[in-house]
Amino acid sequence: ITFTKKAAQEMRDRVRKALEQRLSNASMDMQDVWAARMGAMESARIDTIHGLCASILRANAAEVGVDPGFEVMDEVDARILLDDSIDDVLQAVAHEGGATIQLFTEYDTQLIRQTLAKLIAEDIPALPEDLLAHWQQIWETNATNRITELRDHQPYIAASRWQPASGWPTNGDKLMDMWASCHALLEIVGSSEDTQLCLEALEKLGILSWVGGSASIWGSKEILDESKATLKTLREIVRATLAAVGEPLGTIDHKAATLLPLWATLIQQAQAVYQSRKQEDGLLDFNDLERLTRDLLVNNPTVRERYQGAEFKHLLVDEFQDTNAVQWEIVRGLADIEQGGSLFVVGDPKQSIYQFRGADVSVFEQVKGQIRQAGGGDVPLSDSFRTHHSLVNGFNHIFGQILVRDAGNRARDYEVELGELMLARRIDAPCDAAPIEVLYIDKNLSEEKMDAEASRRWEAYELAKRLKAIVEDEKRPIYDKGQRSIRPINYGDIAILYQSMSNILLYEDVFKAAQMPFVTVAGRGYYSRQEVWDLLNLLTALHNPADNLALASALRSPLFSLSDDALLALRLYRDPQDAHKRLPLFEALGQSIEIAIDEQEQINFAHQCLTRLQAMAGRVPIADLLQASLDETGYLATLTGLPDGARRRGNVEKLIDKAQESRQVTLGAFSQYLHDLTTREVREGEALVDVKDSVTLMTVHASKGLEYPLVVLVDIGWSKGNFGGDAVMLDPVYGLVCKVYDADEEKIVSGYSHKQAETLQNLREVAERKRLLYVAATRAQDYLLLSGQTLKSSKDTWLSWISTALELGEALVPGVATVERSWGKLHIRVPEHPPTDTTFDETEGYSASLWSNPDVQRMTPLPGDNQAPLTANIQIQASSAIRHMTATQIADAGGARIDPLFRQRFRRDVLHDAPLTIDQVSLRTPREVSQRIIGEMVHKVLGWWQFQEDGHDFDDKLDSYAWELGVVDEGQRKYAIQEAHKLISKMRNNPVFDWLKEAQQIYREIPFVYRSDKRIIHGILDVLFQRQDGSWVVLDYKTSHIKGYKAGGDEKLLSNHALRYHLQIGVYGAAVQEQLGGIVPETYIYYIRYGQYVRVSTAEWTEALGRLEATIGDLLTEQAD
Repeated sequence: ITFTKKAAQEMRDRVRKALEQRLSNASMDMQDVWAARMGAMESARIDTIHGLCASILRANAAEVGVDPGFEVMDEVDARILLDDSIDDVLQAVAHEGGATIQLFTEYDTQLIRQTLAKLIAEDIPALPEDLLAHWQQIWETNATNRITELRDHQPYIAASRWQPASGWPTNGDKLMDMWASCHALLEIVGSSEDTQLCLEALEKLGILSWVGGSASIWGSKEILDESKATLKTLREIVRATLAAVGEPLGTIDHKAATLLPLWATLIQQAQAVYQSRKQEDGLLDFNDLERLTRDLLVNNPTVRERYQGAEFKHLLVDEFQDTNAVQWEIVRGLADIEQGGSLFVVGDPKQSIYQFRGADVSVFEQVKGQIRQAGGGDVPLSDSFRTHHSLVNGFNHIFGQILVRDAGNRARDYEVELGELMLARRIDAPCDAAPIEVLYIDKNLSEEKMDAEASRRWEAYELAKRLKAIVEDEKRPIYDKGQRSIRPINYGDIAILYQSMSNILLYEDVFKAAQMPFVTVAGRGYYSRQEVWDLLNLLTALHNPADNLALASALRSPLFSLSDDALLALRLYRDPQDAHKRLPLFEALGQSIEIAIDEQEQINFAHQCLTRLQAMAGRVPIADLLQASLDETGYLATLTGLPDGARRRGNVEKLIDKAQESRQVTLGAFSQYLHDLTTREVREGEALVDVKDSVTLMTVHASKGLEYPLVVLVDIGWSKGNFGGDAVMLDPVYGLVCKVYDADEEKIVSGYSHKQAETLQNLREVAERKRLLYVAATRAQDYLLLSGQTLKSSKDTWLSWISTALELGEALVPGVATVERSWGKLHIRVPEHPPTDTTFDETEGYSASLWSNPDVQRMTPLPGDNQAPLTANIQIQASSAIRHMTATQIADAGGARIDPLFRQRFRRDVLHDAPLTIDQVSLRTPREVSQRIIGEMVHKVLGWWQFQEDGHDFDDKLDSYAWELGVVDEGQRKYAIQEAHKLISKMRNNPVFDWLKEAQQIYREIPFVYRSDKRIIHGILDVLFQRQDGSWVVLDYKTSHIKGYKAGGDEKLLSNHALRYHLQIGVYGAAVQEQLGGIVPETYIYYIRYGQYVRVSTAEWTEALGRLEATIGDLLTEQAD
């Protein structure tokens, strides 16, 4: 049993080759034996786990209750059918109602859809009858266990028993008083059997302070400092224990206990519909294959006995570290481990890196224990046939410290140990160069502040320079396994491995500028290529001509090359039948527009071309539609003339190949096909142009099973980040758990069970990232280069683990050094300063005036591999996708460093272009209309209000606003109107009201555009007014909730909350300043809910605006997954 078709075929080939070898060397009397075995090879049972399951199910179709002619869906077809099934379920809930409709008042529809898609294949366990009592018992048990572990925790014991070398002071001071209190609390924790009493003592220990203290009283400054440091250590240990215990159950948990049964019901409904749809068409997916085979072998002894020790006498399972509990049950059903020789599993738990695909490394250790208990053997394969002695020593040293099992870790079952040290079969290194090298970027050495993107570009530049030096200058020797000899290294001998491909385009840009040959063989970056986007936008416009954005993108691209002026003229063109209405962009193409003749000709061509192509859309396969588009527009010829044209053209041809493979006709199905390709693989690679002698860029997952003479682990300071788990999770310990909506926080939040499940998930992911580092490093045959920079303080990054293991610390100083360690040589490079900005200019070799170059005019070839450009070179900056931004996006960017919610919202909106959330129809009781909705109603009013609220018209408008915001119940709307009047009354009593009444001029809802060097920001300004003294004021309304603040309360809470809006206010202020000819306006934020305002000084918003690019850069480079 293997886990991939490729591995199964490779196994077949190896067995066949071994048989051929035996036959050729056999004596005359044994040749017939080996010839017979060769002939039997075709019937050998060598297959994937899913192939084996399919054959067993077909052979036992009657017992299972399936059609023996069933088809197995691939992952893409399964996902399309799954989405259709979820649509059916959601529509049924909407039309028929039922208890589960309550979920739609608590969660966004897209979140519900994603949850169903993720959990539909899972076996959802029955929920306890009393969830709250169940969680309470877990909480109490967990608290007791954590306190017990704390009592045995050596650092805690050492800190709690600490005493000054000179004895405790006889004269007290503040610090001694703190220790006296501390000792009393420690006595409670150490001896009390009352868990609640211990927790109360820990809460007090968790707020310890070490302020004060006199060196003369304590005997010396050293003892005083040691006393304070011990208290600090004690507090940190206690806080970690309290965090592990978790907060006691509260209102959020009560709400979760109400919603979880509804989630379980909805998931079961979706499972039933999906299962029914599959049965109708005689289909099974991969999960069905495993589940049905497991159930057959576990529940049917007759079938099990037919296989165990009979049809299958010997079972070998390869790559066993990538298995899961269900697959292990299948294996146990086929092999009796009590019978010697029946089962042989091969695997390395250190290489288990597919948790996201369902692999469970804890199964490996459990099975190993069961096999040992049954008298089986455990054979460690510690010999390395890949790497030489010096590098193996380095690996043993590094991973002997990183791969350890922490007895105090709640996810210790998912941690692995290095185990027996590796031994190198190849003793000698190719040369005396250090086998491990560290390239560290210290952005503090830069004279200017560097954001994450800039430091990565610096790293990419230094890395390219270093690799070119190794290949071209050093000609460093490597061992060629094929030739079994030493030779100079080539670029094709190098692999650069990434943990995440989110920043791959940035590195590629710098590598191109450095003229370092490379090829990216796997990754999501393919679908980020501009030429791919051009065609996907064209497909979208052909299938939905009303999509103005997709059509405008296609028209502006080299497909049609319309200018900005032409696009604007088309978009502003009004309907001849209704002057107040603008024509959709597609219809405007067919009109005669006042514009330059050559532009009109291009518009006419685009209209004719699109009309012909639209007639084909939905009637021919996507591949044919794409090919027709290329024929009509000459797009491939245009791309060929651009710099990097061969690669661009290859990407387009690859898209056509994908379309042909999909055999899809509708855009929706093709889009789903592309989506699942990128989900199934870590990253979809660019088309390969010429891979000979090029550095290979790939993910660690894609590199598994491969090896390279020189391996580079890049961006080792990258941190995945922790933005919380899914809204609904199925945890092996806590079962089904969910987040719930908190009206005060105005977002979904975690209760006790969900927080605990999140914690365990994060611990499991950290353990897997350590294993991922092991897999990445051990791809190296001769040399390992570790490259990165510290992006944020985190203990759980490759850089932090490596730094500790290699004792980098004080060694990371500017310059180049080779240091001796106990295991061998370590080479360290810390560049002293970043390169100039022009170093990164990919287009330096191309000039806008290239045609005027004398060499070009004489048709003399230019140095290098240059082609005459058909058009000016297109230079795409790393963040060009967000050159245009809205004021709302700027507000989210400004708040990102304060609240992770803003960070997630910014990345989702900007990077994924997700649609805004559509508010659900409110089913709350009359007094459950959220304050956010009421605040939004008042916000709308303030856009036109002339300070009078008399008469029915005013209330009618408030009523219509409530309806627009999703409040359809009449009682709710009346309540909302009453509350809105209260907020307006608050404003009447605020100085802001008097400012507006006395203003010389007032402008409301003003559209604006602000241009910086790299951004064009547009939006709507709430209010701009001029005082009697001639000064100008910008006033921005906010409906935000401020946790803990009550009207008339702590003003500091208001000003602290306003910090997240300083960047947005800065954009407003700068835009107004520009329009007023340099006059700097005053800027204020008015909080509608509280009737309070905050002034943002010019210095404050200027400082925030100065950090605009750094803020955006950090958000683009960090991870939200």
